[in-house]
Amino acid sequence: MINTGKITALVLCVILALAPCAIAETADGELAAAVLSCREQLGIGDDYEEFTSDLYREGGLFRYSFSWSGSNGDLYVTCGRDGTVYEYNRSDNESGYTYDPFYSPAFPNGGRDNAKQAAEAFLACVLPEPWGWKWDEDAEEGILTGTRYSYGFSAVLTVNGYETDYGIYVSVRASDGTVTSYSRYDSYTDHTVKAVPAQLFDAAAAKQLLAEGFSARLHYYDADGKTEKQLCWRILRDDPSYVDAGSGEPVGTGVTAAATSDRGEYPEEADDASAKAMGGYTLTEYELAGIEETEGLMNESGLDAAARAYEEFGLDAAFTLRSVRVFRNADGEGYTARLEYSTAGSDGQGAQDKIAVYGEDEAAVVKTVELDAADGHLLGLMTGRHIPYSTGEDQETHAFGEEKCLETARAFLNKYYPEDFLQTQSSLVSGKGTETLFFRFTRCVNDALYDANYYMVGINSDTLTVDEFGRNWEEEAVFAPADGIIASQKAVVSALNHYDITLRYASIPKDGDDTATSFDTVLVYALKQDAYFDSVDAYTGEPIRYDPVNRTYAYTDIADSGYALEIEKLARYGIGFAGGRFLPQEKATWHDALVLLLQADGMAVDQDTDWQTLCMHAFWKGLSCPYAEDDPVTSFDLAKLLVNGSGYGKAAVYEDIFRNDFADAAEIPSGGKGIAAIANAMGFLEADAEGRLNPGMELTREQTAHMLYRFLDR
Repeated sequence: MINTGKITALVLCVILALAPCAIAETADGELAAAVLSCREQLGIGDDYEEFTSDLYREGGLFRYSFSWSGSNGDLYVTCGRDGTVYEYNRSDNESGYTYDPFYSPAFPNGGRDNAKQAAEAFLACVLPEPWGWKWDEDAEEGILTGTRYSYGFSAVLTVNGYETDYGIYVSVRASDGTVTSYSRYDSYTDHTVKAVPAQLFDAAAAKQLLAEGFSARLHYYDADGKTEKQLCWRILRDDPSYVDAGSGEPVGTGVTAAATSDRGEYPEEADDASAKAMGGYTLTEYELAGIEETEGLMNESGLDAAARAYEEFGLDAAFTLRSVRVFRNADGEGYTARLEYSTAGSDGQGAQDKIAVYGEDEAAVVKTVELDAADGHLLGLMTGRHIPYSTGEDQETHAFGEEKCLETARAFLNKYYPEDFLQTQSSLVSGKGTETLFFRFTRCVNDALYDANYYMVGINSDTLTVDEFGRNWEEEAVFAPADGIIASQKAVVSALNHYDITLRYASIPKDGDDTATSFDTVLVYALKQDAYFDSVDAYTGEPIRYDPVNRTYAYTDIADSGYALEIEKLARYGIGFAGGRFLPQEKATWHDALVLLLQADGMAVDQDTDWQTLCMHAFWKGLSCPYAEDDPVTSFDLAKLLVNGSGYGKAAVYEDIFRNDFADAAEIPSGGKGIAAIANAMGFLEADAEGRLNPGMELTREQTAHMLYRFLDR
């Protein structure tokens, strides 16, 4: 057991271990006070046997990290010098995750309202005046995982009753209302909060000042996956972001529209898109040679020659082809070849081997080239490097600047993709001042960008070789004409009609640098949208709104269903069908049933998820489903799936130990009497008024939902 005396001893040990500058700053007992403050705020008792503390300071930011541990679990807390709690994570051994090989979801013991009250009580302890919070009612979420359920609540931090730039998140275990995690999104910032001004500046004048920072640029967007791309005005905002509520002076964050409007995507997305195009079967280089004639694929030597033909990659004699893999594309059409090259060390090891061995003294390079296996055209390129540990630092020279690297990237695209290149507009995405500079070439039609189509090229600033390449391009895309569109200024005015002026606290970097950690938190006027949008229709000026992803459902067609309340409760837990209609009387298919069953166990699937994926997830959840996708679902077959999946099927084989006095016991499939008895005892296979189980009855969607509801409510 830990007590105050032991804490003090431990604190002294920590203090003595600190650097001299830290000792001077904590010698007055500040660390001990922070520990005791955390214990008081969080209700930490004496039932932990161990305690450790870390102290760190970076860029003027000062934080403590505390850890309590014991036989009952662990606590981790990050706080400021004054005891302000920024992060909290609790792990209880008795309620921690344990592997369950069976299908065992269930409704939680505690409800949402109880969990929210627990979150509010917690926040009241860790957010003293003038701090507070305002719940984001649209961001509440329930997280169902096996037999456990937790609620997540998001809120906006407030100061003196006004919203700030920062949010908080609280997770509450439903079964007992225990807060298991908490985080403030300003954990890595320090604030100097300014008082509310005695006299406020005129709100209308503030809105006019802020409106001057708006501009618009033409963009195309993908409307629900349609071939024809729609034209819009993307609304951009430059500094000033705010107007000081007291002085009326414009204040900004240092972030401008020029820095954000064309920043593009991170280069990893190009790699991800390439990865999604592969899957399924794998062919080794030996199998590849044998199927060349029958499948029409290039053999190893042909693929090697095709890859090395891209001289810009720098695949000279120093690179050895280490492996060839061919993957059938996910759509079943064609194959992608992945060739891995590496420079060899003195011991014959490849670069990939060396990268895996920490501290190797020899530099090594790995290049992975992805080609179409039928004709050898380029799909992607990735490069990895091992820097010798013995050097103590990298050997990058950055011999070539951004302009030369961009020129090289442009020449590469113009050589191999001349028609597409003419439709692109380039921008530096990332890598400034590093070895590899990534350039994004975004499709531009009618002087409007289409962000979803792009080339990504990474140029080595030491060697001018092409080190990274990715492409996402829709050959069949059709772009709406730019005739008859409204002017950019009219688009801005239309957008501004959907903004209100509001008072809030904003954090302004003290040194004008948006990467700073020290802020003045000042009451300002800011513009707030009535509902989120970033673009307006180029022809009408109406906002283009994007519906947020929501894993809960609502229906317009269940009012007459006898199971309406059950269907609604399932929907609140993210179990159901999108589109606003449940179709309760429609015959259920096994595709429908697996969607509901997997959602109940926390899987993010829906009616658009393909059958193979559903079956794979079902298998790993212990749900063996030997049925076809469109087969009807019978009450007995669904009961059998649930009984076997939840682990009771092993007992069901001993049929003689179960009573079967149902009126239609003879209709139960052979060997299924134990299944029927267990399902009935668990409450989800019910007998009707005449004592009949009706095992062969084909279920409707509402009846399938009812059986799942009864299973979860057991």
